[in-house]
Amino acid sequence: MSLLLKPFPKRYKLYLLGVFLAASLISIPLGIAAKVFDAKVLVLMTEDYIVGFLVIGSLYAYDVITNKFSKPWENHIWKKLPLLIVSAFLAGILANEMELAAGFEDDDYINLGFIKFNPYWTNVVVYCALWTTIGTIFLVSENMIDKQQDDINKFEKEVQILQTELYSANIKPHFIFNTLNGVLTLIHEAPDKAESLLIKLSDFLRNSLYSPNKERHSLQQEMKVLEDYLNIEKIRFGKRFNYAINLDADSGDTLVPRFFLLPLVENCIKHNSTIANLTINIGTEKTANGLYVYVEDNGSPFPAEIQENSGLQSVRALLHSCFGKDFDLRFTDGGNTKRVVIKLKNEF
Repeated sequence: MSLLLKPFPKRYKLYLLGVFLAASLISIPLGIAAKVFDAKVLVLMTEDYIVGFLVIGSLYAYDVITNKFSKPWENHIWKKLPLLIVSAFLAGILANEMELAAGFEDDDYINLGFIKFNPYWTNVVVYCALWTTIGTIFLVSENMIDKQQDDINKFEKEVQILQTELYSANIKPHFIFNTLNGVLTLIHEAPDKAESLLIKLSDFLRNSLYSPNKERHSLQQEMKVLEDYLNIEKIRFGKRFNYAINLDADSGDTLVPRFFLLPLVENCIKHNSTIANLTINIGTEKTANGLYVYVEDNGSPFPAEIQENSGLQSVRALLHSCFGKDFDLRFTDGGNTKRVVIKLKNEF
């Protein structure tokens, strides 16, 4: 029963409103014109409302029970048509019974030559034919709308994939160029460090370029990418640099856009490269309100007005491509540390 109490989609509200207006606009003027606006006319109006609501309600019940609203598009016309005919037939019988209960008798009948319907079954056939026709129009229009919406959803999904790949592609070359510049600096001064740097770079590229999912990976995989990157920076800066990664045990499987934290960590190092003892802390905190991911360092505080560079813009774009508007990005200063906090309201 709880399935049938789900909020009506907008289209079904419009269908019901159309049934109400159509029955009112037909019955009320006819009653006024005939100067007979009594209980019988009210019964006729009421039965029109009930019949329409029953037919539309049966189609809605089918959609809810089959979970149609959350599935990819599928042509349901031929599956719904038998339900539509049966519900229209039963609604016609109910309408007739209501008329008889109110003392209203009709003398119209259908004579096809080979078969003749009495007034009772004539009304049933007329109701059934009328609402089957109206319902079929609903089904055809609904099918066209659903197909168009499915095409739009697929197109938006493809755009999101392309955006994610584009921003990821922009991030990786930026990081690679910075690392290669570090190798060039060390190749004469400390060949062993330069060799270690290239090995770590190789590990990073292996983890990033050959991932089976180009859009997202788990938060645990994201932390592994950051660890590879920070190991590279650790070789470059030596004892002047330390880091820690604290991943909440319940958040490791959460899917996130690939490399969305990398620009934040890069900014920590880029803007604090002259600090004697730079420490970067990366972690997650899972609460009842959502999942918080933070990047923290003990470098210089944030400026009064933060100008978002291409790195921060990439972070926002990647988050938006996966979470839409269900995320929040904030900058906080606290004593000797500053922190960038990302709140993910809805997890994959």
